Amino acid sequence: SWQQVNAGLPNTVVLALAISGNTIFVGTEGYGVFRSSDDGTSWQPINAGLTNTIVSSLAVIGGTIFAGTDGGVFRLTDNGASWQSMNS
Repeated sequence: SWQQVNAGLPNTVVLALAISGNTIFVGTEGYGVFRSSDDGTSWQPINAGLTNTIVSSLAVIGGTIFAGTDGGVFRLTDNGASWQSMNS
């Protein structure tokens, strides 16, 4: 059976989901990206450097996470420290 795992998410509108190893990432509507490393029991925001918090897509290539937002594309290569704009 399904169970909710929303602890730490300020909004339950999830637009995107990606998995890298044992870490789950969700993109939200207006609150940016959150990650969980405990199967969704708790979520932490990882939005440093992300200039738009409407995240409609996420992709994982190797150890890099890409986020598609209303303000362009961003990448995360350092496990959550800071997003880098890929729009130049």
